[in-house]
Amino acid sequence: SVREVQKLSRHSKLETLMIYDDNRQQHQLQVSNVLADLV
Repeated sequence: SVREVQKLSRHSKLETLMIYDDNRQQHQLQVSNVLADLV
């Protein structure tokens, strides 16, 4: 669960974990590639 990971990592903000997860899974890169293909 996200809360367990938050406790384990000792980050006070859930948003920080979400940024790390987004960077790890490269969601922004995937969306950018889709948008680039449309242009």
